[in-house]
Amino acid sequence: MKTRAEIYGNEAADLLRTVTMYPGLSEQQLLCFHPGKEDTAKALLSHLERQGRIFQAESGGYFPAGQPAKLDRALVRAVWVLLDFIQRAEYHAPADFPTQVRSSRFAGVLLAPTGIFVTYNSGAALMKWRCKSEIRVKALMWSVLCQQRLAGQYRAEDVHGLVLGDSMELAYQMLTSTGGAKHDYFMLDGSYDHFYFLTNNHQGEVILALLCDPLKTAELNRILSQGLIAGNTGKAIEQDAAEQDGTPVLFGYSCDLPRITRFSTSLDLMERPGTLICFDFQADVLRRYCGSRVRFQTIDFTKFEGRLFP
Repeated sequence: MKTRAEIYGNEAADLLRTVTMYPGLSEQQLLCFHPGKEDTAKALLSHLERQGRIFQAESGGYFPAGQPAKLDRALVRAVWVLLDFIQRAEYHAPADFPTQVRSSRFAGVLLAPTGIFVTYNSGAALMKWRCKSEIRVKALMWSVLCQQRLAGQYRAEDVHGLVLGDSMELAYQMLTSTGGAKHDYFMLDGSYDHFYFLTNNHQGEVILALLCDPLKTAELNRILSQGLIAGNTGKAIEQDAAEQDGTPVLFGYSCDLPRITRFSTSLDLMERPGTLICFDFQADVLRRYCGSRVRFQTIDFTKFEGRLFP
């Protein structure tokens, strides 16, 4: 049986590791990493500060001793998203790997029952992007996570991209971007077969929780499939179901950018109509991108959340 000192020592080490991994977090954020043990974590935070191992900056954020108090606001926002499902996350880390992959823009890795999500935070504008660097990141995930640390739990095809943005308008920019004049900004270049765009707000947090929960995802797909027939997955048009007349239907609520692009492009090439189902707050941007060939059906986000995330 562990002694009280050993237990507190382990918790103090975990807290110090969190401050080191995510410098600049507020006390509230740090306490959220220890659900049910907030009082203990708060006392340990003061203890570590008295020991001179961490310090609190004027911004309110905590930093490891000897490190400049430079606040990374994008990282702080990304951690708020992580904390909403911290008890469902099997593993989390900041950019442990970019030291090995120069020029990569990824901010961390989320391991969930549904896959490995290499996470980016683009904020309000297109982020800088180098395809070769991001492909090396994906290859590193295959090697380190799929073949070594978590061999047998994940396959290479389980590695996906996930980008956070301030608004759905950024999703439109990403869908239509050609990389800028120097081709050094984000564009859909095939780095990831699945690259999910989530708004950096409550709606994005709920959809992220959905992406990490295979049972609730299956339940939503079952509801959406009512009145539809099975789609022909062997056809050139990517689809999740079909209308009674054979019109292909895509479940686009996860805002998987490459998948939406493949769906829209295939419809244009084959001069066929299609149906895309998404959340109400996503519809305007996706309708603008897909054009008149795609008919939209929307999911009321409030009703969805009340039913699957009461």
